[in-house]
Formats: sequence, C-alpha cells, structure tokens
Amino acid sequence: MDHAEPAGTGTSETEPETGRPAGPTHAAPDRRPGAWRWPAVLTACYLAQVLFRWILARDQSFPSVNADEGTYLVLSRVLAGHSPTEIPVGSVIPGGYPLLIAPMLWPADDAVTAYRLVMVENAFLNALVLPGGYLLLRRLRLPRGLALAYASGVALLAPVVFYSQFALSDTVLPVLVLLWVLTLHGLVTPGPARRRLWYGLGLGLVAGATMAVHDRGGVIVAITGAALLLTLLCRWAPWRAVLVAGAGLGVSVLGAELLQRYLRARFDVAASTVGESVLDGITDPELIGRTLTRTAGQIWYFVISSWGLAGLGVVCCAALVLRRRSTPAERLVSLALLAALFGIALAASAGLPEDHRIDDYVYARYVSLLLPALSLIGLAALHRLSRRGVLWAAAGAVALTLACGGAVLLSVRQELATEAFVLWGLPDASLLADDWDSFHLVDSTVTALAIFAVLLATVVFRRYSWLLAALLVAGAVFATTVVTLEVTRPWSQAREWTATGFARTAGIGRTDQLAMDRQLNWDVLMVQPFEVYWGRTWTLDLHGSLPPADATVAALPLYGGQAPEATWPQAPAGWYLSAVDQVHGYTVWRRR
Repeated sequence: MDHAEPAGTGTSETEPETGRPAGPTHAAPDRRPGAWRWPAVLTACYLAQVLFRWILARDQSFPSVNADEGTYLVLSRVLAGHSPTEIPVGSVIPGGYPLLIAPMLWPADDAVTAYRLVMVENAFLNALVLPGGYLLLRRLRLPRGLALAYASGVALLAPVVFYSQFALSDTVLPVLVLLWVLTLHGLVTPGPARRRLWYGLGLGLVAGATMAVHDRGGVIVAITGAALLLTLLCRWAPWRAVLVAGAGLGVSVLGAELLQRYLRARFDVAASTVGESVLDGITDPELIGRTLTRTAGQIWYFVISSWGLAGLGVVCCAALVLRRRSTPAERLVSLALLAALFGIALAASAGLPEDHRIDDYVYARYVSLLLPALSLIGLAALHRLSRRGVLWAAAGAVALTLACGGAVLLSVRQELATEAFVLWGLPDASLLADDWDSFHLVDSTVTALAIFAVLLATVVFRRYSWLLAALLVAGAVFATTVVTLEVTRPWSQAREWTATGFARTAGIGRTDQLAMDRQLNWDVLMVQPFEVYWGRTWTLDLHGSLPPADATVAALPLYGGQAPEATWPQAPAGWYLSAVDQVHGYTVWRRR
C-alpha cells in the first residue's frame, strides 16, 4: 500500500502494507501465547550483532588512535581506582565514556587484557544501535519484521561499527542519539501524562549524558533546552512533563560537570581550549571560509558513507519541518535532528586544528553519531512514501550530496591533491573509490550514488522492501568487513611496537615509573601512560631538567651515529645506561 505522506515520527491510522489498524502509539504489552517470540528474536539479533563486532575486533589489544584512545583509557584507569599518570592529550576531556569502560579495568592485571575487555564491552554497547533503531522504526509505523531487518542493516554500516573497534566515545554516541530522538518524540506525542513525565525525565538525562561523553553533546544539550522552551511556549506537552525534562537535563549536566571536576582534580593539566577554538573558527573572518568548507565536507562524507540514506533522512526532516500538516512531534524531532547535524558539523569544523590532512576538510567521525537515526528515517521514507514522493526526496538527497561535494572541490581542490592522506580518517570514501592510498571525491560520490540508485530501484519499481533490507544487510556486512581488513587491522598492526613492543624491548617492569624525553617517538609518548599499567609516566625535556624523584627508568632518543652514552650526558648521579635499541632509536637508563 503506497503512502503519500513523508516518513515522520508521528502516528498513522493504518499499518504500512497491511492496511490493518495500527493501534495506539504505545500499545499495551502483548499477553497472547507466543508474545515472547519477538523479544527473543530481537535479543538473538542483538547478540548476533555483538558477536560480529567482537569477531572483527578480537585481535585489537592496544590503543592505536593517538592521542584520543590513550586519553580515554588513562581517564578510565583513574576512574577504576588506579594511580593517576600524565594525560596524553594534555587536557581533561569528557569522562562519560571512560566511566562506562572503567569496570573492564577492574579484573585486568595488565594493559593488554584491559584493552581486550574494553573491546568486548564496546561490542555490547555499539550493538545497542539495533534495538534503538528497531524502536525508532516501530515508532515510524513500520512492520516488526521489516523494522528489525532495516535496523539490522543500519547497525552494521561501516561508520557505525568502525569507531567501536577502538576505545573511542563514538562507540556509544549513536545509541544515545537514538534514545534522545525517542524520548523527545515521546514527550511531545499525545498520551497519558505519567508516560510523558517519564519521557521528559529520560530526555533530560540522555541529553546531559551525551555532553558527559563528548563535547559534541554540548550541542545536543543546547538544542534540547531550546526544544523544551519551544514545547512549553507552544503547549505541545504538559508543563509538568517539560519541567521534569528540564530538571533531568539540569541534573545530568551537573553530573557531567562534577565528573569533569573530579578528573581535573586528579590531573595537573591546563583547561581545554576547544571552546575558544570553536569560537575563533566561527567569528574570525580569516577562518570562517575554512570552517564553512569543512562543514560542507563533513555533510558530504556523512551522506556518502551512508550510501545516500542519511541524506534522504535529512531531506525528509526538512520537508516535515516545512509541511503544514506535520504533527508537533514530527516537526520538533525533525528540527532537532537538522540542528544537531549542522550544528555539530559547524562546531567540529571550527574547532579542528590545521593539521594539513585531507580529512581536515572531509571527515565524518564527528557527525557519525547522527547517521543511524537519519538513515533509519530515510529508510522509513522509502517504505512509506509514494513512488513520486520517493523520487522527489531522492532528488533532494542527490542535490545535497552534489552541492556539498562541489563546494569542497571549488574551495580546496588543490589541498585535496597535496595534503596528507590519512587512511584512518577516510575509510568509507576509500572503500567507495576502491583506492586505499589516495582520495578521490568524484569517484566516491559516483559509487555512493550508484548504490543509492540500486536501493531506490528495489522500492520504486516493484516495492521489494525485503529485497532492500537484504541488500542493505549484505552490503553493510561486506563493507564493514573490508574496512576492518583494509583499515582497522593494518592501522593497529603498524603501531604495535609503539604500544606493547616498546615496553617489552625496553624492559619496563610492573612497578617501573617511566620518564620520557619529549623527543621520543610521538606515538610512544601518547600510548605509554596507559601501557605502563601499574606505574606512571612523565614527558619532559630530560636535557634541561632532572627526572622526577619517583622515576625509576628513563627513555631518550638515539640518533644515527650517536654514541648511546651521549644521549643523556646530564644523567644524574645514580643513573646508568640499561638498554640500547639501534633499530627504533632510543636508549633506556635506570636508577641504581
């Protein structure tokens, strides 16, 4: 059965494709015999997603995305009760994700075991995209089987799974966004007052939780505050529910701030300057052009990494905001998602430093937290819109992709050809272009739009919704597996020595306290604060200052042709040359 209305977040009087009454938005629990079957199927599918993620990440045993992973893990080890050490990134970042993974460090006796346990938890956390996506699609009135199939496919997309293969907050952020969307919609959707109170409380707590996990959550918090104010002014929800939501938001934001204060008290580091960088990138006339170009690049990558589905979701949300017949829930949720997408892309683009990398301009990590939600809305549109509506929405998604990609090409074509290519920052674009050594914006765009056209064809011509679901799941499994084999594993393997190899060859013992000269390999400096699991590290200029009184071992760089004894001529009395590594270029000194 064709539907002429765009996919929204409200209710409909009939269930798609069946014509049967859809029932209330929040149906009573099904107490019929066999009612346990769907929860059991959903649980089995969730566990299958967990297993798939664990299989892909089972060989990951040390941090390799520096300095982000090392910083999250160091914060986690302190929250797990270990002694403080230096913090790789140089400032305290939000500690929500380290708090989540801290229990994995309790039973671990060494850094390798701890990291592997974190990868197991990551699999469980990230796979929650499946039940969250299923609930969203059910709210969009898709049949249970199709909702589960579509949610499974989106949960397997490479941009969703890839970041969970590392100790990064991006593991859990997509799940929080799905909860944010569901609770915001539940607050504004008509229903029993008590239920809306619970949705309001959940909304406030989830929004604050995103800020506790990453700075991007600050945008979510600001949007949530504005949404609550608009809801109160327009009387879209009982004032008590809105006040409860505001109270939940205040409590969660306060909790995030208290967590930050606790961590700052444990580390002697300067305050983060991210906020100042964002403000400069938005207000400085010399930087605003760069910021806007990067924003367009992030939106472009966001759309092509989802094979156009997230772009379709963006177009549908824009239509729902403008459509007169949209319900308050449809309009508010759509507006919130659009504000989050463009707000986070703009803030991230403004705050990123100039690293002279291609992914400074085309990067999807910072907006990837919104990819499942908007891709699911796009899939719901393919199922619910009329054929003409699908074509119009698809045209809008293609136009958005071409406009953003074209803006990047016009602005920084030379930079895209000459700046450093870092594969870790461009996995999806590299897969689409079938080139793991260089960046091709046009090729990636063409391939993504071709896949988009194939997905569209399954519903435009014959309405083969199950064929679309099968193609999505199979394509996602293939793409995510290839990205793991071509990007995740080679990236980690290339950094094995700087993580576990350095401590092993340097003879760093369980109780050692390591002082490192600033001129050592940068990756070594970033990862050793976690790898020296029971001790601590310091990074300083050992040629200009004495090692800390608690230090028991020191590492300094060894340059070609240099005598090992000459690496530290100012060595204090009682220190002696312990080990030399000519291959990797460093010397190890110990206190007698």
